[in-house]
Amino acid sequence: MGADDDLFAVLDPALRVRGVTGLRVADASVFPTIPSVNPVLTVMLTAERAADLIRQQAGASLGLWVRPVSHRVLRRPRVSPVARRTG
Repeated sequence: MGADDDLFAVLDPALRVRGVTGLRVADASVFPTIPSVNPVLTVMLTAERAADLIRQQAGASLGLWVRPVSHRVLRRPRVSPVARRTG
């Protein structure tokens, strides 16, 4: 992945393969170097970004504005102290 003026970059910043219509790459091969942490999380975030880019492009072609999916942290439901004692 690289800038528009980078001749050696296979992908553009929107994860599209240069010279091929309708093909995006969303795996670890988009990284110029392998991250030092476990790459699974980084690949999942790349896939989420690719999904947002595809969703935005599909909405733009239909004349719609598509909001990216919000990334919320899932938490356990809070249980009041009263419910803990009686339950």
